[in-house]
Amino acid sequence: MLHRGPTAFAILNRFPYSNGHLMVTPYRHCGNIDELSEEEVMDIHRLLVLSRQALAAAYRPDGYNIGLNLGHSAGAGVPDHVHYH
Repeated sequence: MLHRGPTAFAILNRFPYSNGHLMVTPYRHCGNIDELSEEEVMDIHRLLVLSRQALAAAYRPDGYNIGLNLGHSAGAGVPDHVHYH
């Protein structure tokens, strides 16, 4: 676990595509972004910003790819649990 927020947390990906591949996800299981509470949305965004800052300090990358896959056909590996990469 990299960081715990009130409603979400950041972890390193178990099967990383690249160095620094991490995930930000709410504690509560929900399958779509429109199911997130306003507090969860804000906490996830704050963790994404903190994670990007940590990656910048650790790796100094030229760029970032931040996104999410919703649904199995879109590539979501954890069904019914929204998470950002």
